[in-house]
Amino acid sequence: MPIPHKTRQDAEDQRHRAKVNAQILKDIQQLGIRFRAEGKQRVLDISDAEWQAAVDADREREKADDWLTIEADVSEARPKPWEATLAAGSSDVMNLAFDARAEGEPEVLRLQAELTGQRGKAYADELGVQARRAGCDQYRPVMRHGPEWVALGQESGRDAESITRTFNNEMARQVAKIRQEVPTANRYVYAKRLGDWADKRAIHKEKQVSQ
Repeated sequence: MPIPHKTRQDAEDQRHRAKVNAQILKDIQQLGIRFRAEGKQRVLDISDAEWQAAVDADREREKADDWLTIEADVSEARPKPWEATLAAGSSDVMNLAFDARAEGEPEVLRLQAELTGQRGKAYADELGVQARRAGCDQYRPVMRHGPEWVALGQESGRDAESITRTFNNEMARQVAKIRQEVPTANRYVYAKRLGDWADKRAIHKEKQVSQ
């Protein structure tokens, strides 16, 4: 029994959407890989002088019996929507490692641009699917301007801020965990352990998305 044309078209359209979505996910994953490599390098790029100054400052505070927070706490103060800050009283070493590894405005803007571009492609592709169903096989929509593009950019901006804020909050707790478990950890230890954590986190997130 031959397959009805509509059923065949539905199956083809579904395969096409799946292919487009897979490519979108792959592109976003590649951006995440670059972000993780850059973040690890920022920690490694902390100079010997900067790190030693933070270590010395922590020692002086300990000698003075100054209140020093090493718990996994994150301050509610957010200078920018995507930012996270360690709790007041956190050690200078913790703050130095956290500030170096945290994702900031450059990452937010890059992620927003990536999400906007990918959503634009998916939206335009779906318009193409619907056009082909209507018999307009030559219709090739391009999403680079207009109110729809602006709306996609705004939505992507909000998502980029939320994604970055969540990462920074979770990473802040990892910094505190390292300080608790290895009080004498140097920048290489912080870079390695934060890098390993970020890689495992990314794998977990990718599994969630694919489910």
